[in-house]
Amino acid sequence: MGLYSAVVSTVNERVFRWKGSVLVYPPVLLVGLIVRFTLSEKVIDNIRTNIFPEDNTFNIIFANHSFQIFTILWLMIFFMHVLKDFTRSKFQSLLPTAIQHTHDTVPFKSKSIRAWQLILCFFLKYSLTLASIVGILTLRHYIQETYGMNISGHYISIVTLSITIIWETRSSISDADILELENSDGLDKRTLLIYAFLSGVLLLCASILAIWLLVLFVTAVFYHTAVEKLIGLIWGYVTPLLIFHGLSYLNIDP
Repeated sequence: MGLYSAVVSTVNERVFRWKGSVLVYPPVLLVGLIVRFTLSEKVIDNIRTNIFPEDNTFNIIFANHSFQIFTILWLMIFFMHVLKDFTRSKFQSLLPTAIQHTHDTVPFKSKSIRAWQLILCFFLKYSLTLASIVGILTLRHYIQETYGMNISGHYISIVTLSITIIWETRSSISDADILELENSDGLDKRTLLIYAFLSGVLLLCASILAIWLLVLFVTAVFYHTAVEKLIGLIWGYVTPLLIFHGLSYLNIDP
């Protein structure tokens, strides 16, 4: 119990609460390029052909099906937000935090209005994110057909989806909402199940983010030119920046 609690708290702090977590992708690209230019072309081709072919199972599951994985995680994050908001009276702040969260929801709003606000916001972010990626990938295909530049689709989609998950998870749950399991003996079973779900979603999201990070590293080493990957990386940051800051500016983000 104590070990699990420590792992959850560490993951929450290092992956979701730390603002620099979304800046890990440029260093991954840089390290991958260093490895690529360090190894000979013969070694690169041999490893790519025998270990990391383009149709390997790992790539097919976690890269080619990244939209489906994102959809599942997005729904889980949504339910995590719902549980946090609408069962808040059952919560206890068991982790010591420098800033105490008051947990005061939007006053003078009924739960039904709050629920529709959450549904609208999550639907908008989900739709805009996927639509933007599809649009950028369509433009990428046009550029490839017209100019012969094969911009990395992995960097476009995975970086966009990863940053979106990190930011949404960060805004959906706080340090005070993470259960410290070794002090949970006095809580009822229903509350324990809620906290177990919250921590499980955090660990699952962190695991997928780590796998996607590995996919990006493999791409950086074995596929595309440096310019093609750099452009994909930049485009991967554009979509979440525009969506999250745009909705916040329009006061739509709950």
